[in-house]
Amino acid sequence: WTEEAKLVAADPEDNANLGWSVAISGENIIAGSPRDDANGLLDAGSAYVFKWNGTGWSQDAKLIASDSTAQDKFGQSVSIAGDTAVVSAPEKNSFQGAAYIYFYDGAAWIEVANLVALSDSLLFGRTVSVSPSGDMVVAGGASVTSIFSKSV
Repeated sequence: WTEEAKLVAADPEDNANLGWSVAISGENIIAGSPRDDANGLLDAGSAYVFKWNGTGWSQDAKLIASDSTAQDKFGQSVSIAGDTAVVSAPEKNSFQGAAYIYFYDGAAWIEVANLVALSDSLLFGRTVSVSPSGDMVVAGGASVTSIFSKSV
């Protein structure tokens, strides 16, 4: 194995933990940055999508939860499959947690869903995974593992 590139955010921040979580699908890489002070909010977190442009990797998008608050740790876990990405925020709402689904519409990554556990949970979204088809998401926490399927 030979290192081909080092991915760096266009807006680097000390101690943002870019790369805390990573996933790859085809020509897309998603990297979580859970301690990023996104929108000026301490440790709100973010995730970066990098795309292969034929000669190298470049930043395609910076994802920030639409309802981000301080200490959410958005980006602690990430997963991507084709044009669907999922990003966790396990410390959202006093550690109840949440997971966010994004869809690439051909021009931009759009937040399409905010998932929460159906039962009481702690750190929901600590781990997330999207199926290869992008039709199912699994999110785990300290006391629950939830499966979500895409609604048509």
